[in-house]
Amino acid sequence: MESKKYLEWQYMQRPPLFESDGFIYWKNRFETYVKSKDLDLWHVITDGDFPPIQNNPETKKDEVVPFHKQNDDLKKKLAKNNEAKMEIYNALPRKEYERILICQTAQEIWDTLLITHKGNNQVKANKIDLLVQQYEQFMIPEEESIDNAFAKFNTIITSLKALDEGFSSKNYVRKIPKGIYLQNGARKSTPIEESKESNLTLD
Repeated sequence: MESKKYLEWQYMQRPPLFESDGFIYWKNRFETYVKSKDLDLWHVITDGDFPPIQNNPETKKDEVVPFHKQNDDLKKKLAKNNEAKMEIYNALPRKEYERILICQTAQEIWDTLLITHKGNNQVKANKIDLLVQQYEQFMIPEEESIDNAFAKFNTIITSLKALDEGFSSKNYVRKIPKGIYLQNGARKSTPIEESKESNLTLD
């Protein structure tokens, strides 16, 4: 019931609602939302909190500044730490919020979500291996429409990009025609393969 009351994008201050079943989709949209709002917030989420440090003009060194000595500019910068956490909190349902409740910083929250829903390095490597295999074995049966086949192909390459793994655009363009097969299993040559044009787009 709580999620039904959440009208995504009705107000610009509300980020996209978290989707565990479509984590990569949500992650990319959330990243774009935060960056469009404030690049400093995305820096805090990915690189960590801004520390209460300022250059001392007398010693010429960076020093930790007590709260009562912080100027307005530094306080505004430090406020980004809580703003970044609030952006993530606003996107999470209660179940996910309870998962990251012990996290102290936005970066810790973000890393926890990534590990939980995207997996650690080993899980990520396994996913990449599976997607690369699907990419290499991709084929389009004669009875399947190009639109349907392209949608499947696009899902594979988008998933690879989301895992920071991908092939060149030129490779994508050449892969589509190489995957077209006739019903008898013979591969069908296409004008794209025969073309010497080197800067064709995937579209």
